[in-house]
Amino acid sequence: MATTKKSPPTKAIAKPKPKSEEKDSKKESEKGVQEVETQDLEEVAREVMSGKWNSGRERDILLTEAGYDPRAIQSEVAKLRSQT
Repeated sequence: MATTKKSPPTKAIAKPKPKSEEKDSKKESEKGVQEVETQDLEEVAREVMSGKWNSGRERDILLTEAGYDPRAIQSEVAKLRSQT
């Protein structure tokens, strides 16, 4: 009896983007991410100022658990306070 080998399923392979398109999309995505992070940072800083994140060490713990850098948030809080 002859044994037949099964070939692994084939996967669709995406065509690579031309270098020029790749650079453009990279710039767009970097800008988009940076804008979102800045906006998010300011939003969280405003929440901190309004007391939604408690204070002191507890705030640091809560911000860290939520994925934020407490020092960056505090820096943004100071920046916002200096503008008012």
